Amino acid sequence: MSESQSNEFTRHYETMTAFHSRIDNNLTEGSVIFIGDSHVQGLAVAAVTDKAVNYGIGNDTTVGVLRRVKEYRSLSKSSAVVLEIGFNDLRFRSNTEILTQYNQILTQLPDNIGVVLCAVHPVGQSKHDLFNHRIHALNGELRDLSQQFDHVTFLDVFEDKLAPGGFMPADYQLADAIHLSKKGNEIWISALRKSLENIR
Repeated sequence: MSESQSNEFTRHYETMTAFHSRIDNNLTEGSVIFIGDSHVQGLAVAAVTDKAVNYGIGNDTTVGVLRRVKEYRSLSKSSAVVLEIGFNDLRFRSNTEILTQYNQILTQLPDNIGVVLCAVHPVGQSKHDLFNHRIHALNGELRDLSQQFDHVTFLDVFEDKLAPGGFMPADYQLADAIHLSKKGNEIWISALRKSLENIR
């Protein structure tokens, strides 16, 4: 394991994956599995669907998701998967490397269930513009990647709602200019509902 990967697998990551393993053993058929980082962990997934299961882990990366998605046996009997990951990867690897990880994750997911692949949420204006430059480029590549999989739907919720300069509007985010506010989450939840209805 490289030093960068060891930094990604935090104690929080290990604790949460252990909890997920216990939950996963008891899931019923037809669950909707939400996998991702703190955006997912902090999302009220039950507001999207009453069959939702939250497998979000704060600070997780595509490397962490690829490692743990192989352990989720419930995926084979789920009705859909929602995947949102990538922001934390910007500290560890290039967009090309992130895209490679994404491709491996999508290949690991069962091809007989629908997958909603969420775009990486842009940051607010108080954050360095370099983040958004990479995020916008990555989202374009993720859109192209999703088209290579018949069961994957790409969802870019905020693409047409960004402020000038490509920044996330301040009222859509918390003070950290990264995580979504109540208003931002409401927009995301509404879009997720529609996407899941379409793929099921």
